[in-house]
Amino acid sequence: MFLSVCLLTRTCSSFFARRFSSSSSPPVNVLELLAVPKAQRDPNWRLSFLSSVSSTPFSPAKPQYLKGPDGFPYYVLSSQENVPADQQVSIESQKDFLLDKGLGVVINPSSGAEWVFSYGDIVNLHLTGKFRNEEEILGNEETVEDNMVIVRQADDTILPPPARKALRMYLEKVGKESPKLAVIARDVGGRLEPNLCFDFFEEDFENRNQLSALLSVIRWFLPKHYRIVTYHKRNEELVKKMSPL
Repeated sequence: MFLSVCLLTRTCSSFFARRFSSSSSPPVNVLELLAVPKAQRDPNWRLSFLSSVSSTPFSPAKPQYLKGPDGFPYYVLSSQENVPADQQVSIESQKDFLLDKGLGVVINPSSGAEWVFSYGDIVNLHLTGKFRNEEEILGNEETVEDNMVIVRQADDTILPPPARKALRMYLEKVGKESPKLAVIARDVGGRLEPNLCFDFFEEDFENRNQLSALLSVIRWFLPKHYRIVTYHKRNEELVKKMSPL
């Protein structure tokens, strides 16, 4: 089923780069929220925290960077109080730096990490002004048949240039030279569902677990609601329509 480019583009934009309305709630003191024991942090706590944390001033910690247990690099922030204002930074103020350097953010790792933001969370902050929508169904990955329509090449509203660079460098590091990407729309029960598709296929791996492991790593670079699909067989027509990552 082929749909017009305009319709597909609107569908893609509304899914990948949707903007959420600003909250009318009064400002939240994030440092007070962080004082709440972790066992008592319910969904309302998470919503309040995520809606306010990007503009909250923190102190850069020492060391300023660390490698997380997941193997990815993080910029370290501390909620230490009584730090001079000229030494404080916010995630929002550091956003471009984080994007350029391929960094996630961890708050107070010495206390077991109050919160961890993946690089994909920073990408979503850049694209939408929000880290994530707590009501959003998390993206997933699956192998599908050919019930798809090419939507368009992935543009900056889906992955900004620094995110493309960070993901490309990682894929090249693990042996995927010159990776490519497409945005496709699948007809799922009569509903158009946009997905990301990279130029590697299940047959490229010894087993499904290897593919799943790579896709799981790629998720760190993407907003959490993005969906990834792969294909059982090489689809030359699909590859031709992909653009370099």
